[in-house]
Amino acid sequence: MEAKLTDPLRTLIVEDNQVDQTMLAAMVTEASRGLSFVQTADTLQGALNLLHSYEFDVIILDLNLPDSQGYETIRDINKAAPKLAIVVNTGSYEEDIGIQTLRIGAQDFLIKGKYNGYTLNKTLHYAVERKRMELELILLYQEVKESQNQIVQMEKMKMVGTLASGVAHEVRNPLATVLYGVNYLYNRLESDDKSIKNVMDTIRESAEKANNIITDLLDFSHIDQLNKTEVNLNEIVEKSLSLIHHNIQEKNILIVKELDKQLPTVIADTNRIVQVLVNLLMNAIHAMPNKGSKIIIRSVNKSSNNATIIEIDDEGQGIDEEHINKIFDPFFTTRRANGGVGLGLFVCQNIMKLHDGTVFLKNRPEGGARATLTFKTSQ
Repeated sequence: MEAKLTDPLRTLIVEDNQVDQTMLAAMVTEASRGLSFVQTADTLQGALNLLHSYEFDVIILDLNLPDSQGYETIRDINKAAPKLAIVVNTGSYEEDIGIQTLRIGAQDFLIKGKYNGYTLNKTLHYAVERKRMELELILLYQEVKESQNQIVQMEKMKMVGTLASGVAHEVRNPLATVLYGVNYLYNRLESDDKSIKNVMDTIRESAEKANNIITDLLDFSHIDQLNKTEVNLNEIVEKSLSLIHHNIQEKNILIVKELDKQLPTVIADTNRIVQVLVNLLMNAIHAMPNKGSKIIIRSVNKSSNNATIIEIDDEGQGIDEEHINKIFDPFFTTRRANGGVGLGLFVCQNIMKLHDGTVFLKNRPEGGARATLTFKTSQ
């Protein structure tokens, strides 16, 4: 809808001179055919109180108030109401001050005694339009900057992925030879010397950790390759649990399943979602050092939001507050000494993004952590 100079404005007049204040209110009201919402204040604090109680389009601001002087008045108003257009009302012969106010945050300025009702009204409407365009430009700049950051990040990840894939393929073949050789020698070792067997076990464990790292790097480099079909998430949960059955039994962990039998289907790549669930479940298992702990995995249909949710609750030590904002960063890990690369959660997050979904981790008030996966339903 096109703006007109006759459109009423919600105007706040901040002026300690009662004559000027009354005159400004009359001009604003007359110019908009008596429909304007006008409030007045004679101090900065009075203005801030009104800004807290009402919404305004524009403020006519005197810079010489009993409780505030100069440019700080503009900064305080901008801080309290960042979307509000500001028109500074300066004294005679203060054109230079008026121009300076534009650099600080005002949209326009008036010289007292040198304007009439029409000029005032036009200035106020122009200021509101300038503020609107300024806010749109700021928003556009933020969007462009965010897009640039995403493109840069994607290019970085693409380069790292290409490098990771090349390194992984080059290392995997000789590593497979090492693993084969260790297993061959171990099975044919006739000595009863336990120290030799311990060395062989250490070599094998180290090689297996290295192989797991290579697997993570290869997953990272092929993260965007999906084969989506219509799937039931409950079935994927069951498949994921079966893949880590040994790990669950080894730590004597109780798995409690609270799966919604009426769960709608989703469009997803089964193998990739299994990868996400296995990663989150293994994190939960590693987070619980004591045997006999419990993991609750539930599925919920949020029909009102057209979403399906999977939650995994553990009874571990939770996530350190200093790490909570870093856990999805690539190559961040607290388990590097145990062979962690720091790509697991990063890959999980990107897999969920490719499914138009989300993954979120937080600490539970009762202890432990909760991982939440959100999917859009296909029905």
